[in-house]
Amino acid sequence: MRLFILGLLFLLCATGSAPAQKIPDEQLHQKISAGIDCTVKQDYAGALRFFSAAAAASPSHPAPYIYWAGALQAQSTDNGREFPREVYDSLLDRGEANAEAMIRREPGTPDGYYYAGTVLAYRAYSSSENGNWAGSIYQGVNAAKQFEKALELNPRYFDAMNGLGTYYYWRSKLAWVPFIADRRAEGISMVMSAARRSLYERGVALNSLMLILIEEKRYSEAEDAANDMLGEIPNQRSFLWALMTLYEATGNAAQLKKIVPRLLESIVSAPVVNYYNEAACRVKLAQYAFDEGNYVRVLEECDTVLALKKVDALSRKSLRKKYAMAENLMKDAKIQLARK
Repeated sequence: MRLFILGLLFLLCATGSAPAQKIPDEQLHQKISAGIDCTVKQDYAGALRFFSAAAAASPSHPAPYIYWAGALQAQSTDNGREFPREVYDSLLDRGEANAEAMIRREPGTPDGYYYAGTVLAYRAYSSSENGNWAGSIYQGVNAAKQFEKALELNPRYFDAMNGLGTYYYWRSKLAWVPFIADRRAEGISMVMSAARRSLYERGVALNSLMLILIEEKRYSEAEDAANDMLGEIPNQRSFLWALMTLYEATGNAAQLKKIVPRLLESIVSAPVVNYYNEAACRVKLAQYAFDEGNYVRVLEECDTVLALKKVDALSRKSLRKKYAMAENLMKDAKIQLARK
C-alpha cells in the first residue's frame, strides 16, 4: 500500500496523447501542462508560478490546486525539507471542493472522479508521512474507487489508469489474505497503458511502472522505463535513484559506479541540496573506493559526509546512520593506510 501511495507522488509529465482527457479550456491546459513539465524537470519555482497563475485564472477548476499541492510535495520529497503543511492542506481542500462540484454538475463525465481520486491519493501519502496508516489505507482505497468510477465512465481515461493499476498491483501483493484477488497482471497492463498514452501522468506512470517491474524482477524492462525518462531529462533525480536501486538489486557494480556519481552530481547541483541523499551517495562511493583499495578517496568522501553535521538540522531524515557508516569506513581506511 505504501508503494502505491508513493508511486502516485512523482508528479506528472505532460506528454502523450489522449484527447478525451484534455482540459477543454486551452489556456488552462497550457498552464497546467507547463507546470507539470516544470515539476518533472524539478523546476519547482516555475511550477508554482504556473499553477498559481492557473488558479487565479480558473478558480473553480480542481486541477490548479491539486497539481500545486503535488508540486509542493514533490519539492519536499526531492530536497528533503519540510514544506508548508497548512498551505498544502488548504490547496487539497480547494481542489477537493472543486472536484465535488464538478461531479455534481457533470455526474456522467469522468473528470471530477479523477480529480477527487487524486486528492485522496495525496491525502493518503500525507497520512502515511504522519504515521496514520489506518487513515492512509482508507484514503488509498477510496482513491481507487474514484479512479474506478472515472474508468467506468470512460474506459480509455488513461490518466486514471495509472492510479488504479498501481493500486491493483500493490493490493494484489496481499493476495494471500482471504477475499483479496490477484490482479497484478491487470494492474501492470493498466500502468503500461498510462505510461504510453496518458496526457498528464506519463512521468508518474513511468515511475510506477519502474517500481512494479523491479518488484517483478523484470529488470531489463524497468531499466528501459527509466532510460525513457532520462533520455528526455538526463538529471531527473527520481529516475536516477530508481536506476541505482535497480542496479543494486541486480548486483551490477559497473553500472552502479556510473550512476551513483551521476546522481550525486544532480543532488549537489540542485538549488536546495538534499543532505540525506547526498550522504547516502557519498557513503556508497566510499564503500566502492574501499573495495578498490583507494583509501584516500574513502577518507575524502567520509570527511564530506561528516561535515554535513553543520547543516543536517535542515534535513527531514536523520543522518545518524550515515555518520556511523562513514566513521566506520574512515576507521577501516586508516588502518589499511597505516599498514602500507
